[in-house]
Amino acid sequence: MSKKEWVKLMLSVITKTNEVRAEMRSKRVYVSLVLLNAMSEALFTKPELPKNETDARSWCIQNGAFVVSVDAIVHKNHKNTKGASTNRPENTVRARIQTFVFLLSEKAVMKKLNQKERNALALVKSLAYIRFVQNGSPTAKDPENADAKKVFIVRKN
Repeated sequence: MSKKEWVKLMLSVITKTNEVRAEMRSKRVYVSLVLLNAMSEALFTKPELPKNETDARSWCIQNGAFVVSVDAIVHKNHKNTKGASTNRPENTVRARIQTFVFLLSEKAVMKKLNQKERNALALVKSLAYIRFVQNGSPTAKDPENADAKKVFIVRKN
């Protein structure tokens, strides 16, 4: 499977999931091409984070792990409610990735998916996220620092 094919399959998964959820009147899956492309890069072109790695952030920097800014993956809030927080970017990325992992346990969704779509969806379980800057450092709290909103996305062993 290629990166391009994986993204295409995931878009199909999202479409079918949203059809099922519309019938159930439940929350739809948010589509972010930036996040899907970042996930595909981590899955198909970047090295795998070793299981015994003790300093994941340094490993990501040394091995060129894929970096995504949370600003690029959250959508503009169209209502007068509070939008997705970008103060803890790793939490935002984690929530978006976990949305796909949870789909694997939704029977109504899984019934609608073909085998290729199921296989593409299953690959998401191998992804991990690591904040680009260390929590607790002054740069992590600085809204003017572009690095404060970046997150590594890696494939784990």
